[in-house]
Amino acid sequence: MGTGILAMTGNFSDGGRMVMAGEYQDPYTKKVMKLKGITTILSDTEQLYEMYFVNEDGSEWKTMEIKYTKRMANVKAIPEGYQTVTPHLVVNGAAAAIEFYKKAFGAVETGAASDRANRAGAKVLYPLEDAFWGDRYGIVQDPFGHRWSLATHKEDVTSAEIAERAKKLFGG
Repeated sequence: MGTGILAMTGNFSDGGRMVMAGEYQDPYTKKVMKLKGITTILSDTEQLYEMYFVNEDGSEWKTMEIKYTKRMANVKAIPEGYQTVTPHLVVNGAAAAIEFYKKAFGAVETGAASDRANRAGAKVLYPLEDAFWGDRYGIVQDPFGHRWSLATHKEDVTSAEIAERAKKLFGG
């Protein structure tokens, strides 16, 4: 068993279709493999994802097809206890940045992630607090200038409740 990273880039068309291309190194053969992924929005509640290997001659063979069906009655908009750490970054000296990210974030609860990031050298831009949309939320900036949003979902809030809370908070 192995672990790898597959990065894909692409574009979303007006027709509800996103075509992505990428490559990765096969852990067994060590060959660089090219892939194509296509996501098609079939309706408000259905999406189709297809993945293809791209051969050296340009021919393709489908390796996966997944049809997602959203059933609103059975699915919470945000799962209980859901947490995120969201990077938005391009960086020179990636090795140093990756070491920082391992030290700073790891897989820990949001409050612990904020504390670890601060101890590792991140600057707190927005301290963790309970946000009006139902998350405990904060932002830190790493030594490389990237901002990280840290969030833990705390409660389900309706659109009307969010609007009312925002109105109170912002004096509207």
